Amino acid sequence: MSSQPSKEICAIVDRRDERRCLIDGKNPDWSGGSRHHRRPRSHGFTKLNSPSNLMFLEGSGTTGCHGQIHAHPGLAYRYGWLIHSWVDEPSEVPCKTRDGWMWLLDDGTREPLTEAEKDEWFLATGLKWRRLGIAIHTGKMCTVTLGTGFVDHGKLTKVREDSAGVVVVTLDGSQPWRLENNATIEFEERENRNER
Repeated sequence: MSSQPSKEICAIVDRRDERRCLIDGKNPDWSGGSRHHRRPRSHGFTKLNSPSNLMFLEGSGTTGCHGQIHAHPGLAYRYGWLIHSWVDEPSEVPCKTRDGWMWLLDDGTREPLTEAEKDEWFLATGLKWRRLGIAIHTGKMCTVTLGTGFVDHGKLTKVREDSAGVVVVTLDGSQPWRLENNATIEFEERENRNER
């Protein structure tokens, strides 16, 4: 089995992704583009070169979005840009694209996740910020610590995801906080710590 996709598969992926970076939408004609294997080539498996395992990206394995994936694997696994070696069906792992969360299918098409599928996916995976996982704590007391060290404490009143895919939480009486750059959120076990 070749570690490189055939010309036919490349054409299918290029058509699906409109030969623009699937992550940021840039036209890579000026910088070069490449086809990224979500489950890496070193993990050779039967669907290595299937369209569901490939993404058209700006850059190479060391430059552009393609390079950023390999430089930041934690984020890449979180967003489905990398897939673990135990996953044999890439079409069952959605990825965050320039057009939102998508299923990349074996037939060379893609479909957006429904809101229910997003919630199910975020809850089923070990994503650091699971929109639904946090939302089920709405109404509970929590402490938000931002990467800058700033701390806010209060009752969680709202959870949403912004256009960049970052979870934003609002505590009662405070401004919205973006949970990024090593921010944490901790929930109290009980509403009243003295309760038994």
